[in-house]
Amino acid sequence: MVGQIAMETGWSLNRILDTNVVMLNLMMADAPHYVPERKRSMADMIRELEERERLRNQPPQPEEPDKGVDPMTYFSRMAVQD
Repeated sequence: MVGQIAMETGWSLNRILDTNVVMLNLMMADAPHYVPERKRSMADMIRELEERERLRNQPPQPEEPDKGVDPMTYFSRMAVQD
């Protein structure tokens, strides 16, 4: 760990040894590292494909009737309805 910190920060051995151990642990935890992707099971892949297929085959949702209407027309309709 000391060698890795010295290589990454350029600090001398004396400076590393004078630094608090908790601080060194925090520095190591914050260092960028590779986290491998979780392997998906066959059941997960099938479930994902079925969900995509279900969403693809759904009819499009109807839009709101007043969507895209200018404010004056919208409020005029609301006044007439009341």
